[in-house]
Amino acid sequence: MTGFPDPVGEGLVASLARPGGNVTGFSNLSGELASKRLEILKDAVPKLTRVGALRQAGPPGVGTPTFNDIRAAAPLLKLKLEEIESEADPKGLENAFRTAKQKQVGALVLGGGLRFLVEKKRIVELAVEHRLPVSYPQKEFVGKGGLMS
Repeated sequence: MTGFPDPVGEGLVASLARPGGNVTGFSNLSGELASKRLEILKDAVPKLTRVGALRQAGPPGVGTPTFNDIRAAAPLLKLKLEEIESEADPKGLENAFRTAKQKQVGALVLGGGLRFLVEKKRIVELAVEHRLPVSYPQKEFVGKGGLMS
C-alpha cells in the first residue's frame, strides 16, 4: 500500500505498530492530520465559528477518511462545518470560493488530491481574492503564497 489513509480502520492491518500479515507500505495518516489542521486553523483564527471544508468532486467516498475526521473534530472545536465540493478546474474553483463566501465561512480547510495540487496557484489566488484563510494539505501551496500547511 502507498499513502493509504486508514489501513487499521479498513481492516488491512492489525495496527500501525504491528501490522502483521503480508501488507507492507506506509500510511499518510491523512485523517489525523486533517483534524489537527482544523485545530491549528482555529488557533490561527480565534474568532472562527464557521469553517468550510473544500473537497474535490468525485464519486462517493473520495476523501472520506479525511472528511470523516474533520466532521468529528468540528463540533469538538465548537465550529459549524460547511462542506463544499468542487471540480478542480478554474470555473469549479471560482464557484466553490463564491459558495464559501455565501455560506459565510471564516476560513477553509482544503482537501488533498492531485487535481487540487495541479491548481495550487489558482487556489491560493482565490483565497487571497476572497480574503479567506486556508489550511492546505501540502507545503507546495505555501510556496505559492498560501497561509499554512
